[in-house]
Amino acid sequence: MDDIGARRTLGETALWTLGLLSLPTFVTARLPHKDIAPFLFFMTALAGHIPLLYRYRRLTRVLPVPWADSVSGYGRPPRKIRFNARAAFRLPPAALLSFGLPTAVVIFAANIWDSLPIFIAGIILVWVSVPLLFARIFVRQYKLMRLGDSAEAYIEQRLSPSQHPQVARLKFTFEANGKTYSGEGWDSGYYVPAGTVVPIFYDTKNPKRRLLACESYFEVVEDNR
Repeated sequence: MDDIGARRTLGETALWTLGLLSLPTFVTARLPHKDIAPFLFFMTALAGHIPLLYRYRRLTRVLPVPWADSVSGYGRPPRKIRFNARAAFRLPPAALLSFGLPTAVVIFAANIWDSLPIFIAGIILVWVSVPLLFARIFVRQYKLMRLGDSAEAYIEQRLSPSQHPQVARLKFTFEANGKTYSGEGWDSGYYVPAGTVVPIFYDTKNPKRRLLACESYFEVVEDNR
C-alpha cells in the first residue's frame, strides 16, 4: 500500500473526527450542568457531517475514474494497492457520525442513570468497536483487490435515493470460473450508470466473496495494469 497516501487519508480522517468532537468536550467541561452534553455531541456530529458530506458529493463529480480507459487488464495478484482519491473525502463524514452519534447515546445513558461505570464502559466500547469495524472493512477490501482475481461486472440496475445521488445500490452480473454470478453492491461516488461495466475483484475459491471497484476505499496502482 502507498504509505504516504494511507497516512494522509487516515490522518485527515482522525483530524476531522477528533478535532470536531473535542469541541463539545471542551464546552461541556465548562458548563455547570452536564445534561446538555449528549445534545452537544449529537449536534456537533450532525453539523460537522453535513458540510463534509457536501464536500464529498461535490468533489466526487470531478475526481477521475481509475478504470475510465479500461476496466480490464489489472494483472495477476499480488497487486499494489493504495487508498483512492475518494477515500480522503468519504471517510471523514462517515467516521464523524460513526463516533459522534454513539458517543452521544453513551453520555445520555450515563446521565439518566447517573453512572460513571456506564459512561466509561460505553466510551471504551464505542472507541474500540468502531475502529475495529472500519479495520475489518479495510482488510476485506484490501485482500480482495490485492490477492483476488479480477473480471468485468455488468451493471444491470442502479437504485439511488434522490437526496444522496453519490450513493447507489447496484445490481450486477459477472463471470468467474466458467459460471455467471449475480449480486448487489454499492456505488460510492462514481455515479456508475446502468448498462456499463465496472471492474470486480473476487475470491477464486469462492466468487461470492467479491468487491466492486466503485464501492472500495482502495484502487490498484497503475503499475499493475
